[in-house]
Amino acid sequence: MRTLWNTLALAAGAALPLLAQQLPRPAETFGFEPGADYQLADYEQMIAYYRKLDAASDRVQMIDIGKSARGQTMYLVIVSSEATLRNLERWRTIAEQLAAGRVPEAEARRLSQEGRAVVWIDGGLDDQEYATGQLMPELIHHVAADDSDEVRKIRDNVVALLMPHMNPEASASDVAWYRTHRGTPHEVTEPPLPHGTYKLIFNALFGAAQGTVTGR
Repeated sequence: MRTLWNTLALAAGAALPLLAQQLPRPAETFGFEPGADYQLADYEQMIAYYRKLDAASDRVQMIDIGKSARGQTMYLVIVSSEATLRNLERWRTIAEQLAAGRVPEAEARRLSQEGRAVVWIDGGLDDQEYATGQLMPELIHHVAADDSDEVRKIRDNVVALLMPHMNPEASASDVAWYRTHRGTPHEVTEPPLPHGTYKLIFNALFGAAQGTVTGR
């Protein structure tokens, strides 16, 4: 009997790290799985979910990065290992030094070995970009919660900067339009009013960079 209890105690102890990362899943906040037919999560639902992850895990840090052009608060979700997140300023300093290109080669090599890769992924830029924004909650949950060797290695060596959406107002408008017209002939149509600031400026800048005019 003692052997059985010792075995159970060891098993329970081994399971603690996994239990600690049983983070809330998106469906618990949204009421449906991301990507489910005829369902879209809006910007506020997503931010509420990321707040829950931030509160539940030392691998997730959500920060306020300011306001959009129309006054919507914008957030960045940073995901990495607990140890890496404790030293964010150090990794930022190293990245800035390397980006400036002014350090000697030997020092640059040393810094590159010490530092962490910084990866930016955003959940959409223009309006009508549904898939990327709806994917982000699952992606962030996976990177934060998965304890496989592969994902653990990513967390140990990468600072993931995950932007829920670059254009929150357009995202909110798209979701509201779809919900209003779901099940009608207008379900797959685009909102009739232009989304303004982002839709015009970002496309124009991209077009200018390519030597073309988008006309939108």
